Amino acid sequence: MGDVTCAEARMHFDVYDFDGTGKVDAGAVGDIIRSMDIPIENEHVKKHGGTLKKGEKKITLEEFLPILSGCKKEKDLGTLADLMEGLKVYDKNENGTMMLAELVHICLSMGTLYLF
Repeated sequence: MGDVTCAEARMHFDVYDFDGTGKVDAGAVGDIIRSMDIPIENEHVKKHGGTLKKGEKKITLEEFLPILSGCKKEKDLGTLADLMEGLKVYDKNENGTMMLAELVHICLSMGTLYLF
């Protein structure tokens, strides 16, 4: 997880400013942070001021930066090895594969996949 400059944060923030008002939906904060290669969970986003539901409120870049800063300081993010160990539960044939439906279910329950 590298350091993110203010310019990089603005660039990612602006991608989610769909109406050009300088504000983004607070429900997209987790998506913006993850787009910067910061592996953050939704509970951490909410803890630092983001929301989990889209459409609740809009925030400016100035309101977003403290949320980003707080999320970057989180220590309990897990590692790729933790994820791989957890996915072994779903490897029924012990051949390194799992059913796609199970993966989709896991991602949906974690809030890391959105189906429109």
